[in-house]
Amino acid sequence: MQPNEACPRRLLAWVGISCLILSFWSCRPRGQADQTRPNIIILLIDALRADSLHDYGNPRDTNPFLAEFGRKGVRFTNAHAHSSNTLLSVASLFSGLIPPANGVRRAAFGPKKEKIKSDQLALSLTTMAEVLKQRKYSTAAFVSNPHLQVFSGLSQGFQDYRYISGPKVRARELNTALLDWLKTAPPKPLFVYVHYMDVHMPYRPPDEYRFLYSKDKIEEPISSMGFWRGPISGRRIKHTRAVYEAQINYWDDCFRALVGDMKKGGWLENTVFIILADHGEEFYDHGGFGHTFTLYEEVLHIPLYIVYAGHLPPGQTRQDLVQIVDLFPTIGYFSGSNLSRLNLNGQNLFPAQPHEDRSGRIHYAETHPGIAPRSVETPSAKLIFNARRKSYEFYDLLQDPKEQKNIYGQNPPLCEHLKSKLHQILSLYQSGPKRRAKELDQKTIELLKSLGYIK
Repeated sequence: MQPNEACPRRLLAWVGISCLILSFWSCRPRGQADQTRPNIIILLIDALRADSLHDYGNPRDTNPFLAEFGRKGVRFTNAHAHSSNTLLSVASLFSGLIPPANGVRRAAFGPKKEKIKSDQLALSLTTMAEVLKQRKYSTAAFVSNPHLQVFSGLSQGFQDYRYISGPKVRARELNTALLDWLKTAPPKPLFVYVHYMDVHMPYRPPDEYRFLYSKDKIEEPISSMGFWRGPISGRRIKHTRAVYEAQINYWDDCFRALVGDMKKGGWLENTVFIILADHGEEFYDHGGFGHTFTLYEEVLHIPLYIVYAGHLPPGQTRQDLVQIVDLFPTIGYFSGSNLSRLNLNGQNLFPAQPHEDRSGRIHYAETHPGIAPRSVETPSAKLIFNARRKSYEFYDLLQDPKEQKNIYGQNPPLCEHLKSKLHQILSLYQSGPKRRAKELDQKTIELLKSLGYIK
């Protein structure tokens, strides 16, 4: 071989190797930095209504630090929960399956008070924590909602699952438990779930926050969950929401302190933060207070932030319709996990083709008290089925975002399309895991009463 022939061949060989390297690099999840799996931390604020946050439209500056922190990553303005009930919503988060597919459909139910039960997640399902544990993650959860005790089945895959009992455990206590765990130097990478109750009913912020937005010392905040019967003043409604929003400021200050402590300990490096709510809260928008009993936007629309410094674009706002079940495949993407065998209902929020069309997505939600509704929606329209009344509601979300005018029957083709989608989803009841339930002990019942779930 002549010298002048060797150079082109060497060049072709080098190009081939380079292409192989580039192909390998392009196939790696962008969430992995230098083949190092990131820590993943989920912070969930129970009952945090999206429009109660300043960066979601509230004129009150309720969350200055969270808004600042969220600007380091991606904020989703059209994220939705699959239920207005905590147990159903968190079961969807952990399983990546909507309620008809995961079997968790009722919480604190029963005709007799001494026989109150709650559904349990099927042992046959693979949870997010189990996947990450298999990927050699150290897994821990810190929860204080009595719905989420070990009997719920949601502890599957967590090496350390701590239920911190109390009528309403404050963020500082949960953060202390988390920081103490981090100081034990668990092997990285880490997967952590923290479930906060600070803004949940009853609305009782610490004294220094109580009159932050309302100086009214006469009115008491509403502390009854469900439809309201009898007269009520606008003054009391405004005062109730003001006290609720003051609690958000308290949580925001605790979050600021947590991030400061984690930064000092070096726990922010190569870490994905996912911050969201399990559902929102109603303040007489549709005749009631609290959550669990309806499926209107005030209880389904949730805040969602995903921050991964150096890997996700800072300051990005996304308006596409996303769902809680999307977080499981998204976390699988960040951790480099193969989830194809799980048949999850969600989609990775950061696909390789970022401009793929997601406009045709259908969001499903359900709850069980009240009039037992089911709902399906697109970014522009929503259909609600009231199972007990055998009736439908239909809303144009673009023209009527507060869902005040039921126009069912005015757009037959779209209504029929959504009804067809709803019935397809409901058919999953037959193929999903068999429901199992646990009878609740008296202590749990009393805690649920203190939070408004049981009257």
